[in-house]
Amino acid sequence: MVVDDRLQQADVPAILGAGADDCYQKPFLPPIFAARVRGLLRRPPGPERTAAPAAQLEFGGGLVIRPDDRRVLVDGLPAPLNRMQFDLLACLVRNKNSAVPAKTLIPVLQRTLLYVAPERLALEATGLRARIGRFASAVVSNDDGSIEMRESQEPPARACP
Repeated sequence: MVVDDRLQQADVPAILGAGADDCYQKPFLPPIFAARVRGLLRRPPGPERTAAPAAQLEFGGGLVIRPDDRRVLVDGLPAPLNRMQFDLLACLVRNKNSAVPAKTLIPVLQRTLLYVAPERLALEATGLRARIGRFASAVVSNDDGSIEMRESQEPPARACP
């Protein structure tokens, strides 16, 4: 669940796509928010929460992400990622060739820590690059704080104003 005072409607699909069950904009009424949290806690596991194996993610012919055992293979060899780097990489590969805003990535990383500052996001992206070998240059940090995983090393085409 994501709660943010700067939440924009345009951000909601990316936030939900990154794994959040719901998102709310501050200010909110505490009794209503508490009731929604209790409702989420009562919900039975859905199909995405069952013990069925998660599909492995692949990128660029050699990078394999195995969500079930939280392992990453680079050209068949294990890559020693920490939990935050694993979650960051999985989110970027799921959204490959799309810039993922920092405010979408930070809640994904907060599954590991209670609070993640934007500076920590940049630090984990740097650590991730150091551990994924030839795929390091595919992890691109943009000027607006977003991060993307590009299959091509060409910068995306920008529309003229």
